[in-house]
Amino acid sequence: MRIILQKDSTEDLSGVSPAWLSVVDIIFVLILIPILDKRIYPWLDRKGWSLSVFTRISIGKFSDHLILVFFSTF
Repeated sequence: MRIILQKDSTEDLSGVSPAWLSVVDIIFVLILIPILDKRIYPWLDRKGWSLSVFTRISIGKFSDHLILVFFSTF
């Protein structure tokens, strides 16, 4: 049996596989959900800024995209 090792064509020059972007994205979402749900949103409610579900989802998607853009630059 012959094993051929070759570089993946989708791998960039820095050596970071594109699959890591998905992993980092999921990890940050899993970390941010409890923080937002238990700390940030109740604090905003106490300040009088009651956010609708749609607004919360929009904020989450926007922050998710920012994290993806940030880590894709490395």
